[in-house]
Amino acid sequence: MLAWTRVWARWAAWDGPPYNGPITVVPAFGIAVLCLSTGVLALGVVGLFVLIFGLALYMTRPGWFGPAWYRERMRQGSVRLDLARSAAVYGRVRGWWRAALDGRRGTLVLYDDRLLWQGLDSVEIAAFAPVSALASDGWLSLLLPDGSGVRFRAWRARRAAARIRSVLQL
Repeated sequence: MLAWTRVWARWAAWDGPPYNGPITVVPAFGIAVLCLSTGVLALGVVGLFVLIFGLALYMTRPGWFGPAWYRERMRQGSVRLDLARSAAVYGRVRGWWRAALDGRRGTLVLYDDRLLWQGLDSVEIAAFAPVSALASDGWLSLLLPDGSGVRFRAWRARRAAARIRSVLQL
């Protein structure tokens, strides 16, 4: 339900395995467990059919199935900043953190030579090559080569800053 209403779209929109699992297999499995746990044979059979139907939707990935935001992403072929795909493009993932930039929640991913950030409901990717990383009171501050700075609100800002400094050798 949360994935369909876009409340928890980030988890359901992940491009890596299980692809469309959060909107097909997970709900089907939940319904099947509920039906099987009643002890009524007819409901148990219904639960097994629902599970088989969910697995079929998972394997076929039909274009007509899913919430509107999911169908739109499938039509556009949007590439997300997720660990499953980005590691092949940018190199080894050295760390990642949930971080907010200008009030927008997103994911900050550290690679061998750069940082990338993407908002949870956005397709745009921001790349950073900081020369310094500092943390204070839950804020992660990056100093960029042109002298400008970027501030992220991060849950583990101190740990993130230390990891960024060690990987990028700042």
